[in-house]
Amino acid sequence: MAMSVTLAGPAQADLPQNVTRLPTDQRGIDTIRTVLQPVQSRVALRARDTRSDLDPDNSLRTPTVPLNQTSVLSSFRLSFSNGDHHVKHVAVLREGERARGSIADNNGDDNFAFSASWWNIPGVVAGEVSGTGLAADIAEGPPNSTLALVGFRLTVPQDDEVRSISVKLIGETRKAQVGFWTTASNNSRAVDYVIQNSWVPNIYLAGNYSLAGSGMDAGARVGSQASGVVPENARHILRGFELGYNDSNLSAQNLRDFGVHMAPGTGAAEREIVSWQDNDRAEHIKWKVDYSALK
Repeated sequence: MAMSVTLAGPAQADLPQNVTRLPTDQRGIDTIRTVLQPVQSRVALRARDTRSDLDPDNSLRTPTVPLNQTSVLSSFRLSFSNGDHHVKHVAVLREGERARGSIADNNGDDNFAFSASWWNIPGVVAGEVSGTGLAADIAEGPPNSTLALVGFRLTVPQDDEVRSISVKLIGETRKAQVGFWTTASNNSRAVDYVIQNSWVPNIYLAGNYSLAGSGMDAGARVGSQASGVVPENARHILRGFELGYNDSNLSAQNLRDFGVHMAPGTGAAEREIVSWQDNDRAEHIKWKVDYSALK
């Protein structure tokens, strides 16, 4: 299968032949680097989820750098610790200076691991929408800014095998779209959602990109069936994602791992982009990530 993968950032000697590089604009980069402060919120935990949207003592964690109104989501990963499950609820949220994560079935008594990272960016205008359905209007942001993701919580009435989960932000129409496809639905089920969003000043952004792929690679590495623009490093923020199983019958499966992380590796071909698999980690998957690179 033909592949077209582009690497955003400086040259790297060990890139595969099918990866090309974007030119790097160096104007103002030193100034901007002194302003942007990364939030190292990569916390790992094994906690007992609850049906009342998590016990704060188990699911709420304090990052090494506090989160605030300027925090924008860069990566996340949620994984059941005791095998795959039906899913009713997923969440990655900023709550004041702290971070909350969860993945749960109906009874919410399974241990899970959670990691996430944000960037604190000056001048961000934060907002939040909530409701039940598949889409919501987002308040208009300031001029010369880009709509990005801060956090999300998605819950369906009953746990089930999952086909796909998605959160998409569309800045041009100021829309948030969510999806939670399960065995019980031919379309995405009505979702109780909370979407935390932000308008990020374009002065801090190097560009908006997308990356998509499919196949059986458990880690969805760039070297598998992928196309788009690969971030060179962790300097990026998320604008949306869609992760799901991709077999001929469009069937749903249990889920163990769920995340978008674009983790650095020894080379572009080793970089894991997303997590979406059940126990045997051998299912065909399909995924897309929209993100903005930071200067």
